[in-house]
Amino acid sequence: MKYILYILFVAFSSIQQGYSQNQEETVKITRDTIWQDLTTQEFKKLLQDKNIQLIDVRTPAEYQDGHIEKACNIDVRDPQFTNTIIKLDKAKPVAVYCRSGARGRTAAAFLVKQGFKVYNLDKGFLSWQSDTNKQ
Repeated sequence: MKYILYILFVAFSSIQQGYSQNQEETVKITRDTIWQDLTTQEFKKLLQDKNIQLIDVRTPAEYQDGHIEKACNIDVRDPQFTNTIIKLDKAKPVAVYCRSGARGRTAAAFLVKQGFKVYNLDKGFLSWQSDTNKQ
């Protein structure tokens, strides 16, 4: 009886471990398929591409207080956001950012559903300012 319980325990543990590994792989694959969160350095490198459409999804007031050069301000909370954002060129990738990353991910999720290739500045404009001030 102890032997049978031991075999069941080992089998269950193996199945559970395999499930956890597969679940992590699925999350990675899904996330990369949806959009990419980039560090400040990766984002700066991406912006060297002339085809990138750079979108600041913060409020106009936040945008006026400071923004990344050549960014277009399309507030994700504006009722006209959907109508405005879908006018972007789907053939060109979109780089989005907000203050800290959350609104950028919201915009990125919407854009991906519309068929865009999207990059999000992880940790947003705050990380951009922090890294820029260090240099």
